Amino acid sequence: MSSLRTQFVKIGTILKPVGTSGELKVEIGDEFIEDFVASPHIFVKINGAYVPYFIENIRENNYILFKMEEVDSPEAASRFTLKDIFLREKDLRETETIRESTKTGWIDFEIWNENVLAGVIEDIQIFPGQVMAMMRRKGQLVMIPLADALINEVSEAQKRIYMSLPEGIL
Repeated sequence: MSSLRTQFVKIGTILKPVGTSGELKVEIGDEFIEDFVASPHIFVKINGAYVPYFIENIRENNYILFKMEEVDSPEAASRFTLKDIFLREKDLRETETIRESTKTGWIDFEIWNENVLAGVIEDIQIFPGQVMAMMRRKGQLVMIPLADALINEVSEAQKRIYMSLPEGIL
């Protein structure tokens, strides 16, 4: 029965109400901005349930502001302060890139380079523009870029990442 359960993905956080009409300042993860703008609604987790809210409009001026239907005052909007925003996983656009949020769950995965075990990921660090896996090799801490172009396949079941790493990285 659990396979029928809807999967939700956190795409951002509502920061605070702005103005007098119920608009909200929101922070959306870069990889989810297109999904947010294209979606007619978002979900907010309230008392353990994902509650849908229709988006009335979205605008941008230094930051993203949006208005939800039936939230028409700063008082009504204030109850959403610091609440996370979700979309259904099935509503996210398909991309060829592997999301940062997925990569951060790869701790303890094995990295295989050209079908040879290179090591086990001990930590994941996010740097501007890239996600790095930290693993030990011959007693040394080695950083491996988890760039989509280097990843051939990921086996969640086996906890393995098959890669083609450039010469000299190991």
